[in-house]
Parts: sequence; structure tokens; C-alpha cells
Amino acid sequence: MNETPLATKILDVVAQIAEGDLWTYGEVAEAAGCRNPRAVGHALKTTTRAVPWHRVIPASGKLAPHLAAEQGKRLAQEGHRIINGRVTATPTH
Repeated sequence: MNETPLATKILDVVAQIAEGDLWTYGEVAEAAGCRNPRAVGHALKTTTRAVPWHRVIPASGKLAPHLAAEQGKRLAQEGHRIINGRVTATPTH
């Protein structure tokens, strides 16, 4: 695992997101001390660490297009409703 210090902070934040909870990319970035939500997406895309990536959503609530089926399934198993590719709940932390 060859993570940058920022990626490590981001992934540590994501690892702490509890089952049933949702955070936006921006909230994860802020908690990690970063101002760029895209850095969160990059860290999640490139990591080999097992983190609950599916609990991180854009502020719009839309599921990640390339992972929508898997993300929707995982979120539904945690009690979230998915309608038209969008989580119908606001972040809960």
C-alpha cells in the first residue's frame, strides 16, 4: 500500500463511517483536512484498502455511475432507499 499522507487521512475517515451512515465527498474531505472532494474520489478509486466506499455519496445523492448496482445494493442492505439511482436520504452523521 503506497498511499499519500492525504489519501491515508481520507481513507481513515471513510473507514470510520458507521453502517447506515452516509457522508458526502465534501464532508469526508473536510474531516480529512482537505478542501477538494475530488481527492476523496481519487483516494477511493486507487486504494486497495477495504473501506466502506459505498457510504460516500455526492451531495446530489446520485450513485456512482460505474458502481451504481453494487453501491445501491449495499446501501439498500443498510436500510437506505434508492429511487432512480439516487439515495433518498440525507447524510446522517
